[in-house]
Amino acid sequence: MARRTSQSDQNLDDLLDVLCLVPWWMGPPLIFLVWWLLHDLVPTLATDYWPGRDHELAKPGIQLLTTMSVTFSPVIAGVVGLVWVVALLKKMGRSRRLERQTGIESIRSLSWREFELLLGEAFRRQRYMVEDTGGVADGGVDLILSRRGQVTLVQAKQWKARKVGVKIVRELFGVQISRQAHDAIVVTSGDYTREARQFAASNGVKLVDGPVLERMIADVQRSGRVQPTPKTRSSSTKTATAAANPRCPKCGKPMVQRVAQRGANAGQAFWGCSGYPSCRATRRVG
Repeated sequence: MARRTSQSDQNLDDLLDVLCLVPWWMGPPLIFLVWWLLHDLVPTLATDYWPGRDHELAKPGIQLLTTMSVTFSPVIAGVVGLVWVVALLKKMGRSRRLERQTGIESIRSLSWREFELLLGEAFRRQRYMVEDTGGVADGGVDLILSRRGQVTLVQAKQWKARKVGVKIVRELFGVQISRQAHDAIVVTSGDYTREARQFAASNGVKLVDGPVLERMIADVQRSGRVQPTPKTRSSSTKTATAAANPRCPKCGKPMVQRVAQRGANAGQAFWGCSGYPSCRATRRVG
């Protein structure tokens, strides 16, 4: 059950999330801007431009507003500065976690929460805006990625002893359809069952297994400590090939190859939209 938070706690959390997304150097200018708005701009607007400022009844209220704004300006700016420092430390921690990975075994040794944070940092380095839901969103979505107006849902499964089954993939696909997300990705440090891979291939859900994940971390890591094995490179090549599938002419989503089950073209391969059933566009193979 998710922990309940007060409105003030939620506002601080939102500010922390924003500061985690912006470059570190924007912190000091933002702190100064908050102080200037409260210390200088608000008093000026209140005394010079407030409607009815010359009325005797309005003067005490304007004076109180001006006094409080000036008095609390360093306090509020200080709170913003403190949150910025926390955000900076948080970003440094995420970066160190990714840089110290040495391969798939070190990734598998992470806790489920550390695993989610690692993925979030890896996607940020791919220029995604990342929202960390903590797994409380519909369908167990752990990360929501945004880039160029397109939304991708990510579910992370830090399963070391067993394979990810088709139920997980099917549930995420259902959430993708209901939320009209552009893509859906399931990431695990292990592997998938055959049924899960078949369902994902038929519906355009992207699967990232241990070897492909290792390659993904290596591609964004600056320290170069992860050295993918030849098997990993082969898996990554397959993933890149899948990404080259044609785009749907109607909605722009990637198309997946399917086989007609009935009708005049039964048994023949064709390209179908990965957004099915919301989009039923098809095209011939070849």
